[in-house]
Amino acid sequence: MQCGEKPRTVEFYKQKLATLLADERLASRRIDSIDEAAIEDYVQRRGKVESRRGAPLSAGSINRELATLRRLLRLAHEWKEIQRIPRIRLLRASTAANRS
Repeated sequence: MQCGEKPRTVEFYKQKLATLLADERLASRRIDSIDEAAIEDYVQRRGKVESRRGAPLSAGSINRELATLRRLLRLAHEWKEIQRIPRIRLLRASTAANRS
């Protein structure tokens, strides 16, 4: 079964991509200029954002965005749009509280 045949998966990627594109600093970069430093900068900014509940975003929320970015970069590499895939390290659950 392909991703396109799974409406919930498609919706997940749409939502996470919209979140990534809402970040002006990340969205304004060319895809081939996204590197580990840009990703870390994104993670630091997202860690300071409050969730709907008023608490900092959880590591899980940020990790889902990073997983979407990872998938996007892997596809770009597969389609030969970028030469190298930057390493994306997911956060540990306890890391969220230590980011501030």
